[in-house]
Amino acid sequence: MDHPEPTINSAAYVACPACGHSDTAPLDWSGSWQGRSFGLVKCLKCGSLTTSPTPDPAYLRRFYETSFDYRWYADHSSGKNADAAERATELADVMEGKVLDLGGGIGYLSRALAGKDIAAVSHDPFAPGSQRQLRPGEFGTVTCMHVLEHVADPLQFLRNARDLLQPAGRIVLAVPNASGSGYRVQGMSWIWAQPPITHLHHFTPGGLLALLDRAGFQNPSVSFHDRWDANCRSDIECARATRLVDALWGLPVLSAIPSWRKLAAWASTRRRTWQLREARKTVVPDTDRAELHVIAEKAGEK
Repeated sequence: MDHPEPTINSAAYVACPACGHSDTAPLDWSGSWQGRSFGLVKCLKCGSLTTSPTPDPAYLRRFYETSFDYRWYADHSSGKNADAAERATELADVMEGKVLDLGGGIGYLSRALAGKDIAAVSHDPFAPGSQRQLRPGEFGTVTCMHVLEHVADPLQFLRNARDLLQPAGRIVLAVPNASGSGYRVQGMSWIWAQPPITHLHHFTPGGLLALLDRAGFQNPSVSFHDRWDANCRSDIECARATRLVDALWGLPVLSAIPSWRKLAAWASTRRRTWQLREARKTVVPDTDRAELHVIAEKAGEK
């Protein structure tokens, strides 16, 4: 497949993409992909962080088509399916009308919701076979589970999601919690940080709430969670050992062997499943948990 040569915007952010505040400061951090360098800036108002300069759409598309390995999700399907089933149980009572899982990867959550007789479909512009035509006002609920941190323009993304909702619709969002202990203890080496390209943004609760307000949502409810693929037990208390087990899946040469990848995924999944149970027994402030979760309603036209 031919690709246009990607370019990157030359200017650093002058405003926080979360709250819109103009006072941001560069962090002492740098990263690169395919020879292009990136930094991070922090909003001095809401505390959210973002990659700078901003990758353009062609550059991001190349990244997802060449370097984002969807085999990981297929090989770890037992853990991902269990997580999706748990989410479907948690969210069943707030699902209204037809549900769109926007950015839903290979469809874990939409299948789990369908298993509870909730009409749900998935759309992901990058996942193979997960694209569909979307109509304005088609959906009663839009879910975005760990999607917003991947998109270059989160404000426009949420405005587009709002247009897909019916007048009384709602959005259900989950992102890594940039105010949690993962970022505070491990910084950008934390499992859910993933700078500079996989995760472009790192939202604090204040930043995400400000972003939702700017995008036309109201009456948000906020909660914090540990999850199978990021929790205080696996990824803070036992982070070094967890990284070693997780890394088995991607070992050079061996990762080309499907049976090896599945065995490594099984070992990681088994360990993480046990550690999630331990994490949920651990007494920590809710705001330290790995995941920031928000449910908000579509506001009326202004």
